[in-house]
Parts: sequence; structure tokens; C-alpha cells
Amino acid sequence: MHDDPETLRREAEAAEALLSDLARSMIAVLEAGRLRHGKAELDAFLGSAVAPLAQINRACAQYNIRHRAAAGYPHPLRLPLQRRLTTPEFFEDALYRQRLWRAIEQALVHALGAAPVPLYPAPRPSGEIEAEQARLMDGGYRTLHGAMKTADQDPAAEAHGCYSDIPMRMSAFVGHLHAAMRVALAQGRVPPLRFLDVGCGIGVTVLMATEIFHQADGLEFDAGYAGLARGLMARTGYDLVNIIEGDALTFEGYDQYDVVYFYQPMRDETLLMALERRVTERATPGTVLIAPYDAFAPRAAGLGFVHATGSVYLSPATDDAAQMLRTEAEHIGMRSPHPAKADTPRAGYLLPLLAALRAAGHGII
Repeated sequence: MHDDPETLRREAEAAEALLSDLARSMIAVLEAGRLRHGKAELDAFLGSAVAPLAQINRACAQYNIRHRAAAGYPHPLRLPLQRRLTTPEFFEDALYRQRLWRAIEQALVHALGAAPVPLYPAPRPSGEIEAEQARLMDGGYRTLHGAMKTADQDPAAEAHGCYSDIPMRMSAFVGHLHAAMRVALAQGRVPPLRFLDVGCGIGVTVLMATEIFHQADGLEFDAGYAGLARGLMARTGYDLVNIIEGDALTFEGYDQYDVVYFYQPMRDETLLMALERRVTERATPGTVLIAPYDAFAPRAAGLGFVHATGSVYLSPATDDAAQMLRTEAEHIGMRSPHPAKADTPRAGYLLPLLAALRAAGHGII
């Protein structure tokens, strides 16, 4: 076999073409929501990848041994999509994709062998370390929130019936958002997912939500709180976050979000019920709602929402459909569907497969 650079390149390109076909087949399984039931298919695809991966490894190794020193190293600022790669650049990227395939393989093997994970883990007894760590984190968050809340409630907001911005337990808040994310992915929603915090106060909860949702916005009636929230986003560089200053009782945009969160933002029971009706009437069918307060649960069915799990509700759905979705969601991975560092042009034909893994909660960091 000839081992000149172009021959080795053609050998690696032929192997990558086979892997590209396998990647498309794997995407079809993932996008059809068959991760839980497609173990035999995916195992077969992974087995079929062994030979072309070995072929790429041989070609890259021979190129590095025989030709790399003479060719020099690729320039780090190249733009690979604007021209045909030079042979040294091609082999750099082929090795990168080979390592990335191995990471994808590990993620799939883990996903196929993983037991279902409850959307809400069982509460830990107060004497256990996880419970103590959560208590310390929540206490630290309350202190941080108090230091950042440099404006009192606006009299107009108080007169309107709004609660002041009161910090909730951050450990519980993240738990609600994480459960809602997995339910939304189990519905087949394609990332990026959009989240709205109704009554976001000074915006710290919205900032936290950006760790889970690609687009996280906040709706706030209080002008002072909204100003603090916008300042927080500006200082932290979260340009995608929208802090919307407006009235939740008349807001028109609930249908723009996959997940809507509110935690009893109105003091008056009548106004709170009006807000619940507004959200549920304007949200699109299938919206995932997070309402972590006791008064909502008995009213959910009358508003067209079915309890899914914990403080997460669905509309419209039957109890049986909610149970089926909860089962599917427990098989969704726990990773946020955010794009990761691996999502670069160098990933090439693997980019769609990376996206499909993210949509199943098993993204590569």
C-alpha cells in the first residue's frame, strides 16, 4: 500500500464517508426518540464504526510518522469551511473527529446502559451531607440576593398587588428547572429551549436559568427591579436574556416559550388566579409550566393543565399521557442541551449527531 500523503488522505476520507453514513443512521434513531428502545440498532452502528476508525487511525499515524515534520503544522487561525483544507490541516481535523467519535461512543454506551433517573430525586434526610450542602448553598444565595437587591419595592408594584422580590431556595429552583428541561426534551422539543420567569425580580433566577435553557427571559412589573435585572445581565454579558418590563396580567408573549415559571407573584388571591388564567390561556399547547406553590395544584385541572411531576404541569394532556411522558423523561439524560465546545466546524459530519445527543440530554461537554 502506498503511503504518500494524498493516498493516505484518500484512505482517511473514504473511512470518514462510512462514519458519516453511520452518524446519519444513528441520528435517525435518536430523533425518532428510540434511544431507550434502540439499543440493538445503536450497538450495531457502533460495531460497524470499528473498522473505519481503525482505518483513520492507521492513515493518521502513517502520515504523522512519514510526512508531518516536513509539512509543518496548520495555522491556528485558519478558516476550514472557506477552502479545501491542506493535507496537514485535514489530518489535524481527522484526528480531532476520531477523538470526538470516541467521546460520542462513550456517551451512547453510558446512555444505553443507564437506569431511569427520577425527575425529582428523593429528599435527603437532614443529617446527610447532600442535604447540608444544599442548606449551605441556599443560605449563601439568600445572602447574595440580599446584597444585590439594592432597591425597595416600587410603590406602584405594591399597589398592583405584586409581592416584593423574595429569594426562594436555589437548590429547589434548579431542581424544578432541571425536571422541566427533561420533560420538554422528552416531548421531542428541538433545542434551543426558551424559558420565561414571570415575576423575575432582580433577575438572579433568570441568570441561573441560562445554565439550563439557551434562551431565558424575565417578566417584571416593578421598574426598579427590572432595572437591576437589566444591569445584572449587562455586567455578566448575557446578551440573549431579555428583561421585559410589563404586566403579567396583560402580557401577550406566553406562547413564545417552551417552559414558563411563576412562584405566586401576586399577593391577592383573585389577581393570582387571573394571572394563572392568563398564562394558561395564552401558552401554546404542550407548554411546560412550573408552579411550585400549593394553591396551584387543586386549580391546575380547571385551567387545562395536568400534573406531570413535582411542580411541573402540562397542557393539554391526559393523566395517562402525562404518565407516559414522565417515564420517557426519566430516560432523558441530565445534561443541558446547550451547544458545547465540541460544536466547532472541525466536527464536520459529527455536528448533527452532537445536536441529536444534546436533544436526548446526553451532550458532549
